[in-house]
Amino acid sequence: MAKLGTHSGGLTSQQAQLRLKALGSNVVRSHQARPSLVLLRQLRSPLLVLLTLTAAISFFLGERADAVIIAVILTASIGLGFFNEYRAERTGQALHE
Repeated sequence: MAKLGTHSGGLTSQQAQLRLKALGSNVVRSHQARPSLVLLRQLRSPLLVLLTLTAAISFFLGERADAVIIAVILTASIGLGFFNEYRAERTGQALHE
């Protein structure tokens, strides 16, 4: 409490007003779950970029089966990641509301 400049009785009205002016309101910013932003975050993963390049190289080198397997793994990874992250975003939005 000493570090925060308060005591067990809390802040005085004057201290609270000063802190409100200096630090702003004690509110959580509004949050909305946006599927497009979640998908973009999923697609920006360096590992997914590397796997995409690997699949493309495999495809052009004639290793079509390997390319298809990598593409299936990529699709599953992006799909599961999107589903989990979007669900978490919606839960956060519901908690905020």
